[in-house]
Amino acid sequence: MDPQNRKIGQKLTFQLDQLFGAGKLWQAFGVIQWVTGVEDWLRVREEKSQELLCYLALVRFNRRPKASELPPDLRLDVKAFFGSYRRACGEADALLFSAGDLGAIDRACKESSVGKCTTPAHYVHETALARLAPVLRVYEECARAYVGRVEGANVIKLHRGEPKVSYLSYPTVDSDPHPPLAFSMAVHLQTFRLREPDYATRENPPILHRKEEFVLGEHPQREKFARLTRREERLGLFEEPRG
Repeated sequence: MDPQNRKIGQKLTFQLDQLFGAGKLWQAFGVIQWVTGVEDWLRVREEKSQELLCYLALVRFNRRPKASELPPDLRLDVKAFFGSYRRACGEADALLFSAGDLGAIDRACKESSVGKCTTPAHYVHETALARLAPVLRVYEECARAYVGRVEGANVIKLHRGEPKVSYLSYPTVDSDPHPPLAFSMAVHLQTFRLREPDYATRENPPILHRKEEFVLGEHPQREKFARLTRREERLGLFEEPRG
C-alpha cells in the first residue's frame, strides 16, 4: 500500500467522523475507501484492529481504561472495528487467554508466514515482531512486560513446547555472514525465572544461518542474505538442506 495513502486514510478516519458525526460513521469510511482503495482500506482495518486488540489485552495487566478514558482516535477505532468497547474487551481477553495456551501458540507458529519455525521454537528478527499474528505478539509482550526491553537483543525466540521467550543478541547480524551469539535471556512465563547464559567468551558459540528467514520480505538486506544461503546450499554446506 502506498504510504501516503495509508497516512491519508488514518487521518481521514478521525476527521470525517467529526464531519459526518458518529451516527454516520460508515459514510466516512466510504469516503476513505474511495481515497485509498477497498483492498488497501481492508488491510489498514485489519492491522489497526489487531493493534487495538493487542493493546487492550496487555493493559489488563495494570488497569484497563474505561471507554471514556480512551483518546478520541481509539474510541473511534473501537466503534468502527468492534461496535462496542465491551465487545472489544471481550475479544482482547480471549486473545490474552490464547497467549497462555501452548496449543494455540504452537498452531500460530506453524501457520506464521513471518520468521523461522523449527521444532522447538519460532524465531523472528526484532524488525518483524509487529507482523506476527496477534497471539504471538501478546505472547512476546507478556515476557517484555516482565523484563522490559533487552538491550542488544535482535532475534526473539518463541518457544513452542513451554511458556518461554528468549531474547538473543547477534551484534554483527547485518555485517557477518554467520554472526555468533553473544548472549541470551530466557524468560519463563509461569515461574518468571530468568536464564542469562553468556556466549561471548565461548570458543565455539552458536551462529546464525539462513538469515533471510528471520526478516520481512522488504528488509533491505534480505536478498543479500538469501544469495548467501543459496550459494552455501549449492556447495552442500548444510547438514539439513532445509534446516
